[in-house]
Amino acid sequence: MVIAVDFDGTIVEHRYPQIGKEIPFAIDTLKMLAKDRHQLILWTVREGKRLEEAVEWCKKNAESNFMLLIRITQKKNIRMLISPAN
Repeated sequence: MVIAVDFDGTIVEHRYPQIGKEIPFAIDTLKMLAKDRHQLILWTVREGKRLEEAVEWCKKNAESNFMLLIRITQKKNIRMLISPAN
């Protein structure tokens, strides 16, 4: 199954433009889903430096791969693979 997960307010507390604290059990749940071979998509409207910060946070804290889907506009999407830091 393909599962899209919002960053702010779902994985971390909504503190945009900063990155909030991890929401309890969010990363554990994502790791469990990845272990069960679900494809995880990080869905965010962050751009530029704020996006880079979120990507780095995911690399550091999530041990599974995410495919990043950034919704720039309703007509244009950008995709990239986020690999774990280790």
